[in-house]
Amino acid sequence: MFNECCIVHDTCYADQLGKGNCDDQFCECMNIAASKAKQISDCQMKAFAACMAVQMFGSSSYEEAVRKPRKYSLYISHFALLI
Repeated sequence: MFNECCIVHDTCYADQLGKGNCDDQFCECMNIAASKAKQISDCQMKAFAACMAVQMFGSSSYEEAVRKPRKYSLYISHFALLI
């Protein structure tokens, strides 16, 4: 479940929808995913760590994302077809 949060976060960065907005959505997605896990406390710690990482260290990735081709656009399109 965390992987889907990462893909959406990467796409949000690539679309330059605002670092704070992207990070907030990512953190919410990670918390929701962690709450559905079998070992909730372990997943919640990992979700919190990932959230803090993007908030504290994601600025350069956000700035560079616009220059990178999207790796996941095909995957996201395929995933949308499956839903």
